[in-house]
Amino acid sequence: LSSVDFKAAIAILRDSFGADRTRQAAAAIAAKGAELAVDAVPDVSPPMPQKDESRWEHVRAWLTQVRKLPGKLVDLMYVKGSIYANRFAGCVFKRDREGYAIRGIGRSTFKQTAGKALACGGFSVPGSGDVWVVEGPIDALSVKAICPDAHVLALLGTSGLPADQVPHEIPTGRRVVL
Repeated sequence: LSSVDFKAAIAILRDSFGADRTRQAAAAIAAKGAELAVDAVPDVSPPMPQKDESRWEHVRAWLTQVRKLPGKLVDLMYVKGSIYANRFAGCVFKRDREGYAIRGIGRSTFKQTAGKALACGGFSVPGSGDVWVVEGPIDALSVKAICPDAHVLALLGTSGLPADQVPHEIPTGRRVVL
């Protein structure tokens, strides 16, 4: 087989072993190659999207006027660096350890989550009261607006955490609301 081109080699294998076995062998070789390629890539944290201060007022207006979140809460999360605007006027939600979630605003339906689920955790809004577990960052801010003492964790949509890892993100000794 080493003296013929790829197509000729496939034809010889197909004629010798049958089409199904040749497909299975080719798929196994391709899968092993893909496995090696993925394993060879080093773990790196995704770069955070750049802040664009010139877009912040537009994003803030969407959060407060369209999503009806309290300005004081939005400003607090902004000052803490937990939320900000990117150059596309998307709202960036910084995840707890690394990574982020982006939500397009206005007519944009863009959504992106970056970072490894187990390494990044979710998006949290700290508090001393009950622990609320919600899907996404907007949900977390909405719950915090309604229940100011709540400790809110957006773990499901923003982090993709496997169910067995969710308990590790929840503070102990508090009532949990799902």
